[in-house]
This record gives sequence, structure tokens and C-alpha cells, in this order.
Amino acid sequence: MTIINGERINLKFASIDHMRTVYDLLVAEDIKDFIFKDNYPAPTWKEFQDDEVGYFNGCATKDGNYLLIEYRGEVAGSISYANGYEKRKYSELDIWLSSKHLGLGLGTEAILLLREFVHNEYGIDEFIIRPWKKNINAVKAYHKCGFHEDTTFDISQYYSDEDLEEYGDGDYGVEETLNLVMRY
Repeated sequence: MTIINGERINLKFASIDHMRTVYDLLVAEDIKDFIFKDNYPAPTWKEFQDDEVGYFNGCATKDGNYLLIEYRGEVAGSISYANGYEKRKYSELDIWLSSKHLGLGLGTEAILLLREFVHNEYGIDEFIIRPWKKNINAVKAYHKCGFHEDTTFDISQYYSDEDLEEYGDGDYGVEETLNLVMRY
């Protein structure tokens, strides 16, 4: 199993055996309100399995993978990357932490570690992250990592036509999804 070592955390590439752990972190009652809303509810376990199974390989892949964020011997959260090559070369990141691990800088360290890994491993220089505008603390952390709003951002320049149809509006709709970009 591949591990990326940081100063305080380790990122471990998640295998299919970790899928339920990642899902449980995603839908935990104490963080669900930061990630989901009525119009965009949490996925069911079945939906998560159907949509995400290809990202639990236990190793780095050119397309992407989920990773566990380990801190002091426990799983503190999950981070993932999904690389796109259809229209331009980019990587989309996603992250969530358990509530007891929020505000410690672990998310910032995880993003910086994964961003550097993806850049070095796959030569990707452009990263996007698409949080809910109302998740103010997450947005602040993304800014610390070098992400910023780009007034010329157009998701159709990134996603394939199929992905654009399904994911183009973002998880929170066009009005509430914040599109952040980081370029090397």
C-alpha cells in the first residue's frame, strides 16, 4: 500500500476495504451540515459504491484515488484526486475531515501533500476544488493552499461532455458552488 508521509499526517491510498470508512466519514452527523444540504443530499451507501468504486485501488493511478488521512494513529479524514485529460490536463481534489480534526491544519497539510504528489507523479499543473460557498472554514483553508477564484473559470473547459452534464453545476448548484483554481 502506497503512503505519502507528511510532517504530522500520512496519506494512505485507500483500497476497496476502506470504502465504508470513507463513506462513514462523509456522512457523519457532525460534519454532514458542512457538506450537504436539502437540495443536494448525501449519497446513499449504494450510490457511493456505484459512483466511487473505481477510486479505491489501494495505489496511485493516473485517473485518481481516495486516500485516508492518518493523524496520530487514527483516520482523521479522506482526500481524493480525480485527474482529467479530455479537454485540458487537471486534477480535481476533494477532502473531508472528522469534526474533532477540524481547525488543526490537517486539511491544509493533506491538500499540499497530495497536490505535490499529483504534480510530480503525473505532471499536472492545474488543480480545481469546488466547495460549497457556505463552508467558510474550508474555503479559507483552500486559499491557504494557493487556490483562488478565477473570474474566467469555465467548467466546460475541464469536464468531458458526459461529466459536464452530470457534474457541471457542482455539488451545490451553480449559485452555491465555489470554483477554486490553483496553477503551478
